[in-house]
Amino acid sequence: MRKFTKNIIIGASLFIALFVFSVGKADATMQGLNFPKDVINTNNPEAYAQHLIRFSLPIESPQISASDYILIDFPFFSSPSEPVFLAGSFTGTPVYSVIDKRVRVTGIEVLPGKTLQVNGINAYNPVHADEYDVYIRISPDPDGIVVRNMAQVIAWTTDNSVAISATIMANVGTLKVTGYAAPGLFMTFSENGTIIGTTTASSVGTFSQIFPGIDPLQHTIIIFGTDSVNRTTSPVTIEVFTRVRELTIVSGVLMPPTVSIDKELIAQGESLTVSGMGVPGHMIIVYTQPVPDESYQVAPELNGAWSYTINDTSSFEIGVHSVWAVDQDIFGGQSLYSHTLTFRVTQALPPNPGPPCDISKGDLSCDTLVNIVDFSILLYYWGTNNSVADISADGNINLIDFSVMMFYWQG
Repeated sequence: MRKFTKNIIIGASLFIALFVFSVGKADATMQGLNFPKDVINTNNPEAYAQHLIRFSLPIESPQISASDYILIDFPFFSSPSEPVFLAGSFTGTPVYSVIDKRVRVTGIEVLPGKTLQVNGINAYNPVHADEYDVYIRISPDPDGIVVRNMAQVIAWTTDNSVAISATIMANVGTLKVTGYAAPGLFMTFSENGTIIGTTTASSVGTFSQIFPGIDPLQHTIIIFGTDSVNRTTSPVTIEVFTRVRELTIVSGVLMPPTVSIDKELIAQGESLTVSGMGVPGHMIIVYTQPVPDESYQVAPELNGAWSYTINDTSSFEIGVHSVWAVDQDIFGGQSLYSHTLTFRVTQALPPNPGPPCDISKGDLSCDTLVNIVDFSILLYYWGTNNSVADISADGNINLIDFSVMMFYWQG
């Protein structure tokens, strides 16, 4: 079939009415699309090409509503961009998004029998001439699990087309990853050092990411998240084998919480506050080491924010300590550890003994005279709250104390 199509597309473009394509879950009443085509301005391998995609909705099909999604998949192209504008017979305001090699259009209505043209998608062409496949689907959901209309076209440089009835089985699969994360967490998915997708966790702490047109092999995907104050989660690695022409689902991924501390240096007995973002309805468990090897529990708020203050650290040994956290769901399942942070505990300072005599008249040296010696002591503690020079006893050593000293000055 590939050899046959390549002979046809010399000087003419090809569209294929796709009867079988099981990357998505086709509805029993799934229909095709009329006159689908993808015209590009260059077919040079690996060139950066602009796509003009056009199709008509069959007269017997349901209309495309504003909540539906037009999904355009480029399994062998690289870095597709959002469309620039739509043309044709439609109403509404289009909303564009790109996830890996899929372009999504939603927010518009198209009536049966009408034609839509998607303009301005740019992408890098495939390496091989027989990989210019583009898939167009109409779906009520953003992941394209249920499909109402579907077509496959070969992107080419002319607007002429030859129609062929064929059954094409694409040798790719689809991967869907779902789980739980702090609300608003911006999540990044990467494989072999390359970002393959991003998404944002919902307001209730769930996420879903789909990868269409993924090669059927063993994948190692690394996921991490960044919260609203730029704190990151520790990475989560998933190993999964995807099968050709099947939807593979990885569910129940629980992202670790983000974590930060308010101080990196504390005196024994001083408080330490640990905070971050986690999943609402779960429990955050905070751990510290070494002695005391303690754990503390706190529930995130509805927006995912959590905070726990260790009020008394007098039992913490002098030296460097570690703190980290995990997210625990209602069934006791736990996330991986968060990033580990460190803080240093120092010996507590002895209490301030206070002045050895009555300094209310400026006699800071306690020699019954108010002179240059007392003035030197005042300047040494200027701007602090040390009680040995706080003549006015207001907790600040400033101009008020200097004025009192000048009033009683003896030279």
